[in-house]
Amino acid sequence: MKPLVYWARAEKWRIRPTHKTDAEIRGTLLDPEGQPHPFCYDRHCLILEIKNGAKAGRWQLDEWGVPTPLDEARRGGRD
Repeated sequence: MKPLVYWARAEKWRIRPTHKTDAEIRGTLLDPEGQPHPFCYDRHCLILEIKNGAKAGRWQLDEWGVPTPLDEARRGGRD
């Protein structure tokens, strides 16, 4: 869960997990304005999927929580 926590702290978001397993975490992320965003986090692949809002999409997190949109991660990183 650490990369997810690092990401949330940097973005000033709060994590509200509702379901945890060894493989994934599901719940709600609260943005700085308090708006809820359902999410799913794959603990093994470090993939964060945000269901709605400006940050909606799939994000590959590194071990420090630095996000890369999943399509960029497949291309080999940022330009």
